[in-house]
Amino acid sequence: VVVQSQNNSYLSSNYRGSASPGGSVYMVDKVDLRIPPENIILRASDSTQGKGFHGLWQFRDGGAAFAGSHAFASLTTLYEEEKYVLFAVVVADTSKEKNGYFHFADKLKFKTDDDMMAFVNEAKSRSLYPFSVDVLPSDRLMTLATVSNSADGQCIVLVYRMLRSGEAGQ
Repeated sequence: VVVQSQNNSYLSSNYRGSASPGGSVYMVDKVDLRIPPENIILRASDSTQGKGFHGLWQFRDGGAAFAGSHAFASLTTLYEEEKYVLFAVVVADTSKEKNGYFHFADKLKFKTDDDMMAFVNEAKSRSLYPFSVDVLPSDRLMTLATVSNSADGQCIVLVYRMLRSGEAGQ
């Protein structure tokens, strides 16, 4: 279940609003899924094992073989069911002042095709592993990212593109 929030309140509550140590997966409230943005960004806490997006760290810890064998994701909303393919796994600093910061959190829409491709190319260049996935300016993206409370101040960011008509996906 994915909820919408204008703040981080779902980091410590479930989709019904009750206290939950793992929180919920959420997207910002300004997203209208009837007309999805170019990049759907889903966030969740990584602080509780087995909850939220804690499991995304397996994409770092499991290596390229794990990431490659778990490269497909799907998102079902009231309006559509879409499948996505992974093209970047980025471990990033959460502080803007650090060199490892990856600016993704407000990239729902892009002003130009060049802006989108700059984001895609940055994600690919920072990816822990190379993926043989091409991305076009006309593609829709989905970004999954942890909201980290860890002492190292890092998050993991997975960037996908929607499968195109006729493409095979698992």
